[in-house]
Amino acid sequence: MKKKIFLAAALLVFVLCALFAQRNPSVTIVNNTGSIAWYVYIVEAGDSSRGQDQLGSGVVLMNDDSKTFTLPFRTRDVNRYDITLRDGDNREFIKRNVYITSDISLTFTRNDLGGNNPRDNRYDDRYDDRYDDRQDYRQSPSADGPPIIIVNNTRETIVNIFISQTASDDWGRNRLDRNQSLRNGQSREINLPYPINVVNRYDIRIDDSDGNSYIKMDVRVEPGRRIEFDRSDLDRGRRR
Repeated sequence: MKKKIFLAAALLVFVLCALFAQRNPSVTIVNNTGSIAWYVYIVEAGDSSRGQDQLGSGVVLMNDDSKTFTLPFRTRDVNRYDITLRDGDNREFIKRNVYITSDISLTFTRNDLGGNNPRDNRYDDRYDDRYDDRQDYRQSPSADGPPIIIVNNTRETIVNIFISQTASDDWGRNRLDRNQSLRNGQSREINLPYPINVVNRYDIRIDDSDGNSYIKMDVRVEPGRRIEFDRSDLDRGRRR
């Protein structure tokens, strides 16, 4: 009798595991949009809500890169989903009413801009020139990415701001114009430079009017993050 109960329980566990696997198909998303996806949203087809970001805080999906997602739910309409990739400029690439079975691959391109529906197209016209078909967006050295906020708590006036990829040996251009400065207690929104070679990792340097530098190395950022500099960030022989 005990043996029969044990076998029945084992069979039940097996069936439940099989059902659970059916409810959670996986999908590999390939980003060929020419932009960096800062957010990935997957919801039931027709759902008006955005849902939860499936990438997680501080994680991005680079152009020409892919990531596999195990879906956290099964839709009422037999595995049909709306999937959205959103970049740092709030531009959205959308595939609607996608039937997903386990282990399939979906490639997002510029053709998925706004879900091919002009009313859903959330691109801003002012970006059209820098998103030219003839040149990959990520290859443009002058293109700017999503913003971060630099806060000056050094008790000095800042005249230079440099933001460089952690993998780079060059600080790049000054992010402040010649006639600009950042006084103590002030903050300024600065756009991150493209291309990004190391996911979300930057070195940031600010210089005061006396020639002193304040540096933060290997900073992991996300759009809108506040980066605060104070006296403890005073450069003491690190990279310049």
